[in-house]
Amino acid sequence: MKTLRFTVLILSLANCFASKSFASEPSSDQPARRTLAADGNLDHALCPVTGDPVAPEFSVALEGGKVYFSSGEALREYRGNRNDFDELARAQLVVTGQAEQIRCPVSRKELSRPVVLRIEGVDVGFASAKAQ
Repeated sequence: MKTLRFTVLILSLANCFASKSFASEPSSDQPARRTLAADGNLDHALCPVTGDPVAPEFSVALEGGKVYFSSGEALREYRGNRNDFDELARAQLVVTGQAEQIRCPVSRKELSRPVVLRIEGVDVGFASAKAQ
């Protein structure tokens, strides 16, 4: 139940975030790491297709960030049915720190001085204390 609530929260937040841009990509001669500093932390990222932990070698660009997948097969499934998985892919951008929040998930107002609440390790800003 806790996982379901978190998934619903992240999906609703995905529309309130904008992607960050990253200046550099890791070079291909560097070994793959589970946590990539430039792309955020992958330790809590789940594949938008399978729900399994992701592998950094399977990724696709999305809105200025990278979405990671558990396998090449999951990546192919995403490319073939992108509309089915786009919300979960955007939610992964939030979890990995590749997106920044620009609107309140409750009121949809832009955040000028947000009230921040940490939910499942993700800082979520609200337009007011009443909204949280």
